[in-house]
Amino acid sequence: MNQRKVEDAPVVIVACGDTLGWREDLEEIIRIGREHDIGGDAWADRKRRNVIADLGSHPNISMWVTKQTMIAATTMMWMAEALGYDTGPMEGFDEDKVREALGIPEHVRVLFLLALGRLRGEDGKYPGRLPRSRTLFAERYGDPFPELSQTDFLSS
Repeated sequence: MNQRKVEDAPVVIVACGDTLGWREDLEEIIRIGREHDIGGDAWADRKRRNVIADLGSHPNISMWVTKQTMIAATTMMWMAEALGYDTGPMEGFDEDKVREALGIPEHVRVLFLLALGRLRGEDGKYPGRLPRSRTLFAERYGDPFPELSQTDFLSS
């Protein structure tokens, strides 16, 4: 979709979520857990039962996979920035074309692209964000969050 970041960045990570992967990977995860002394046969049986029950009948497995993938991708972005790289997440792309170009199976969702590299020149202009009063709430949705100073966070 004509996003220069894809062509300019030395690395573009394609973040995908596999809605069926847990079926293929469950036994390997259990093996790794046992290798690290997480538990024995009872633990493995309980893990197997719980994962099959939870994910096998999940009402919206695509959304669950998206959330899990975005947690990992966000951590990747923070680490890249901490190491001095610049990142540019992109959601504006044709998922089917990316899937076709990279041979990604239909059951694997392409969630976003992450351009990664060194910033050349100035940062882009601030695109604007909604005020905190619209996105951050206290005890209940819509309740304003009190103003806090930096010392409030440090003294907790």
